Amino acid sequence: MGTGHGSRLAGIGGVVALLALGCGCDAGAAAEDADAPADTPADRGDAFDGAGEADVSDGAGDAETFDGAGDADVSDGTVDDGAEGADGASCAPTAANILGPYYLEGAPERWDLVEPATAGTRLTVTGVVRGPECVSIAGAVVDVWQADADGVYDNVGWTLRGWSRADAAGSWRLHTIVPGRYATGGTFRPAHIHVRVSAPGFLPLTTQLYFAGDPYNETDPYYVPSLALEPEAQADGSLAATFDFVLTAG
Repeated sequence: MGTGHGSRLAGIGGVVALLALGCGCDAGAAAEDADAPADTPADRGDAFDGAGEADVSDGAGDAETFDGAGDADVSDGTVDDGAEGADGASCAPTAANILGPYYLEGAPERWDLVEPATAGTRLTVTGVVRGPECVSIAGAVVDVWQADADGVYDNVGWTLRGWSRADAAGSWRLHTIVPGRYATGGTFRPAHIHVRVSAPGFLPLTTQLYFAGDPYNETDPYYVPSLALEPEAQADGSLAATFDFVLTAG
C-alpha cells in the first residue's frame, strides 16, 4: 500500500495513464496563484489515450511524446521513513503542498465525484489516514477538489469537489477522474488533485497528489515525489492507486 510519503501501484507493473492537457493561464509568482488556469482553449493540449502514449504540448507549439511508463526521472524530495506500522506502512508525516486559489467551503459530502456526464479516465484512490505512530484515525475528513479533464475548475458549482470521512479503520476512498493539466506561462502544471485532511487532535494537512511519470513533474516548483500516485490500469479501462495520509499530532 502507498504511504504518507509515497504511493504504490494497486498492482505492480501497470501503465501510468494520465489526463487531458488543460487550459492556459498566466504564470504567477505567488504560490497561491500558481494553480490558476485561465480559460484559453488555444492552449489546451492533446489527451493521453490511456494506453501509455500521448502527444503533449510543451506550451510552445511543439509536441513531445510521453510513453507513460512512469520511468521519468524525479528529483530528491524524499522524506525520512519515520515509524513503521505492523502492515509495513511508513508513518512519516505527509508532505504539505500549496492550497491554490480554488478551494471552496461547503462542498457536498461524497467520495464519488464522478457523474454520468463526467468526461475523463476514471480513477479510484484508496488508503488509510494515520497518525505519527501509524495508528489509523477513524472519522478523519478528507476534502478533495480538482480540475476536470480539460484542466478547468468548477468555481460556481461542486463538480469534482467533495469530502468524506474515513471509516472506523481509518480507510478513505475517492472515485474521480484523472485531472487535466493547464498552462502556466511556457509550461504546464502537472496533473494534480488537491486534498485537505483534518481530524481532532491533529494538525490539518493541505497537500496535492501528483502522478508519477508526468513529464511536467520535474519542471513544477511545487511537485514533491513523495506525493506522486502510481496508478495501474484496470480491466475496465479505469485506473487505481493507493495513498496513505499521515497527520502530525496537534
